[in-house]
Amino acid sequence: MTNLAQNLLDSAAKDENHPALRMDDAVPKGPTGKILRRAVEVPQEVGQR
Repeated sequence: MTNLAQNLLDSAAKDENHPALRMDDAVPKGPTGKILRRAVEVPQEVGQR
């Protein structure tokens, strides 16, 4: 990790409300505020190997 990246992480860790630490904003949510999860479909050929 570079010094710049480490410095950014250190400064974010000092500020509890730093945007880099607020991952809730990046998670898609539905109208009720629940986290939306997309089902992942696995092709049947993969499971039959």
